[in-house]
Amino acid sequence: MRTPLDLRAAALIASAACVLGACASPEPRYYTLACAHELDGAAAIAPIAVHGSEAIAIEVSPVRVPERLNRPQLMLNNNDGTLRLLEQDRWAAPLPDELREGLSRQLERQLGAVDTYRKTAFGKTPAYRVSAELGYMDLTPDKRFAGGMQWTLQHLADKKIVSGRTRLAVPVDASINAMVQAARRLLSNTAADIAVAARGMKTTRSTTDAVWIESAGTQSQDESQ
Repeated sequence: MRTPLDLRAAALIASAACVLGACASPEPRYYTLACAHELDGAAAIAPIAVHGSEAIAIEVSPVRVPERLNRPQLMLNNNDGTLRLLEQDRWAAPLPDELREGLSRQLERQLGAVDTYRKTAFGKTPAYRVSAELGYMDLTPDKRFAGGMQWTLQHLADKKIVSGRTRLAVPVDASINAMVQAARRLLSNTAADIAVAARGMKTTRSTTDAVWIESAGTQSQDESQ
């Protein structure tokens, strides 16, 4: 037979279980930038001409990321000097890895290429090396996405170098999916700029002088609707 003390203890345990259940955090949502398909509205770039049907080999180096953005969580810029981490919205892999993989897949699609980074079994010396750095990537409360990447393309045979910066500023809706889609668009635009630079390398005279390319994608609120 249970005593009043036993009943009170059971009630406290049940109450604690209810409180813990109510306070349990929901499962986080994970997002990836590794999107290989063509995005709506993305510029169509013809693959680089290669000998026969053999795919051109490229090497996409790890993407450098500012420390303030190198977090597992997606981030909202409050436009007042403060940032808010979105605890339930996270990258599926560390952001530098997500950016590298996303850029690699877009370059493979747009150049008709194969990324040989960490693929020694592929047995092919890369013709081009790509390095990139994320300058900024912000979603603001006024529903704007702004991002910018600096990149360098080197043709390894003759040491030609082209560097550039690709920027994107577009209105987005308030959803996290829209922010991720805009980040994918930034990678797609960056890959398109690199593809244009690679095509130009095949038609210009041999030089080791560095060339700079600047690209900015903007969109008005009316165009986004």
